[in-house]
Amino acid sequence: MFMSNVSVTCLFRVIRKWWKQHMPRKRVVTTRFWIFAMISIAIIFFLVDRVQGNVHAQKDLEIISLREKKEQIEIENKELARKIEFTKTNTYIERVAHEKLGLLKPDEIRLVEATGP
Repeated sequence: MFMSNVSVTCLFRVIRKWWKQHMPRKRVVTTRFWIFAMISIAIIFFLVDRVQGNVHAQKDLEIISLREKKEQIEIENKELARKIEFTKTNTYIERVAHEKLGLLKPDEIRLVEATGP
């Protein structure tokens, strides 16, 4: 369907009239608004930085605590490794045989204390 220039112009007038009646007018943004907006944004950034700073401080303390715990575990691990190595020696085997199993070396004599009348 072909529209004439007159009908298109008339259609635009109707749309423009409707638009002015139903759509709100643009407001002019004042300098006070921009100053308020910038101050608000600055305050928000400051507060976010403070909160993140506290979180970072807590994480730093946690890292220090975990490093100390790691050092303690490494020391304990070295001590356990030393004990394991000691259990592989003949000295340890002889000590356990003597103390826990009651075994004697070939040149040893067991002394038994006599009790009674």
